[in-house]
Amino acid sequence: MPQKNQNYSLETSFQNFIRGVRRKLRIPASPPSIDPQLQSVCERVRKEEITYLSMQRLRSIVWLMEDINKRGIAGDLIEAGCALGGSAIVLTASKGIERKLSIYDTFEMIPPPGPKDGPDVHRRYEKIAKGEAKGISGEDDYYGYRDDIPDQVRASFESYGFPVDESGVTMVKGLVEDTLAVDGPICFAHVDVDWYSPVTCCLERIVPHLSVGGAVVLDDYLDWSGCNEAANDFFNSPIKNQFSFHARYGHLVIRRTKAS
Repeated sequence: MPQKNQNYSLETSFQNFIRGVRRKLRIPASPPSIDPQLQSVCERVRKEEITYLSMQRLRSIVWLMEDINKRGIAGDLIEAGCALGGSAIVLTASKGIERKLSIYDTFEMIPPPGPKDGPDVHRRYEKIAKGEAKGISGEDDYYGYRDDIPDQVRASFESYGFPVDESGVTMVKGLVEDTLAVDGPICFAHVDVDWYSPVTCCLERIVPHLSVGGAVVLDDYLDWSGCNEAANDFFNSPIKNQFSFHARYGHLVIRRTKAS
């Protein structure tokens, strides 16, 4: 995932729908408290700089998984776009051993954007392609320039006590458009693939399998125009009435409230 960009204003009819939903919901200014051990995992992945996610976003996805577990909602987990594995580790710590987590990523350079991505995205990708992008700390080079990302992600899982092969975790290398396949119920999906085409692909393939009470989190909805437009296009139809939405914690949280 590249460095974050400016926020986007809420202008489309779908975004107006979100605004109306937010007025009806009582959403705390920060995510509710979470299990102290999971809080420690969040703090550690931030300190070790293996995630771009803010502490607020990490706590939000942990709280969602705790709620999903408490309510006994069926399904496995998906993460699309894992960077250096920090958020995937947090999800693994939160999910329970009986659930499976499938991680889809190129595990190399981010793919180029397409014609439905805005100028902000194309400017960002041009900088990445020129080798000028910086990493999570703003000092090291962008992680996508490395050729050992899968090994580094596996090593990080091991260091947190979650060996990939023993923790119900599968790493799938490639573009999500080529690799993402869903054949069972999903209780949670963290989508962090930035651009229009991969976000659209994730929504089209995951949402039909999302359990009632389950959640999809679009990390980049307020950060990159491609993700923003992909969600607007996908949900700007009667399907939106099957879900609740809020973007209180910097990412868009989508929860299924009704069966399709």
